[in-house]
Amino acid sequence: MIYDVIGIGFGPANLAIAATIEEQGFNEQSTHLFIESKSEFDWHPGMLIEGARMQISYHKDLATMRSPTSKFTFLNYLDECGRLESFVNLQEFYPTRHEYRDYLKWAANQLKGYVNYGEKVVDITPVMNGNDEVSYINVHTVNAEGKKARYQAKNIITSSGLVPKLPEGIHASASQNAYHSSQFLPSLENKFSDTSFPWEFLVVGSGQSAAEITKHLLNHYPNATVNSTIREYAYKPADSSEFVNEIFAYSTIDDFYKLEANDKQRIINKYKDTNYSCIDPPLIRELYQMKYDMSVSGDERFKLNNFQELKEIKHTPNMYHVGTAYFENTNTKEQTEVPYHGVFLATGYHDRNNLDLTQKLFDWFEKDELGRPKLTRQYQVKTSDKCHAGIFMIGNNEHSHGLSDTLLSILPERAMDIMNEINSAKPNYNIKAA
Repeated sequence: MIYDVIGIGFGPANLAIAATIEEQGFNEQSTHLFIESKSEFDWHPGMLIEGARMQISYHKDLATMRSPTSKFTFLNYLDECGRLESFVNLQEFYPTRHEYRDYLKWAANQLKGYVNYGEKVVDITPVMNGNDEVSYINVHTVNAEGKKARYQAKNIITSSGLVPKLPEGIHASASQNAYHSSQFLPSLENKFSDTSFPWEFLVVGSGQSAAEITKHLLNHYPNATVNSTIREYAYKPADSSEFVNEIFAYSTIDDFYKLEANDKQRIINKYKDTNYSCIDPPLIRELYQMKYDMSVSGDERFKLNNFQELKEIKHTPNMYHVGTAYFENTNTKEQTEVPYHGVFLATGYHDRNNLDLTQKLFDWFEKDELGRPKLTRQYQVKTSDKCHAGIFMIGNNEHSHGLSDTLLSILPERAMDIMNEINSAKPNYNIKAA
């Protein structure tokens, strides 16, 4: 079988595409498959901190901005779960992260017929015709038992997600009690189950995750010391004001895409504080209030260490601590040692490199001055005339499509754009109107 579309990865981005296919439709003969390495759908299970809320409105779900009457909207999820009226009474735009994860799992369960779970894509290769042209694409997989499979597709959509980003030279290791924030809750359960012990925790990072982790540790470990270390002077508030927030509107991508590379980078640098190394203002105030209240009672459990850059972590177990973290002052270059029981590296994510999987297609790609594939506005890799297969990449394109590229904000509109592009390129497709 030659599939019309194979999606690589089944996180929220390709989940939105599957929902679009389900509702907008192909012709009856079309076929589509998504391949996911996990055994089931999940979304950031290690950071489902009690009370933590989404940072985007529930209106920017899998479907509303594509079709408000879709069965895959967050409001329809609430209705089917019997919580719609109660949620409305909350007068809340931002669901808890725990509830939003449940919403995504609810949607994924309805679309499970599209997905092969438990298969990892290990290679992507061209299928050549007699004229030395790429007709289709081979997608090679292996499952947990080592069984190999190969699928063929007219179009592929790579969305292999984000992976933890760590400071240079630093490794997250359970043997050192050093964990990336993505493993925060499991690490507490496995290593720090005694909430009354006087632990010494170290939190590295200055973004939303770092702040949420700091708050959680202070609230749930009343005898623990929490050292929050940041490279700059202070926590910075996220700018989510109305005019600035329009940078995440899907229509903004049209203007951004047309700009020269230097102008694109200037805009990204200018507005990074909408998404990177920044914290929702109410949480900053909450942490400040906690620190102040502790100072009134002489409690110094919450320490904010600024201008500190993590350089090394060493496993130095003794009767008091598990390890030592070594910092350098970003101004004076002074060296500091901080003993710890546990380190949480809230240092963000970077995109999993879709380019590694597509290396064997590179000969047919058009590339920019940095060697990256050039993409159309509709996320399709620009290829030579000798490539007749469609290759779409999502989640790697902040440099070409703007700050919203890795976020949940644009999922349904982007999904519709991609499917319309596939439809328009293939006369035998017949996507239905919404």
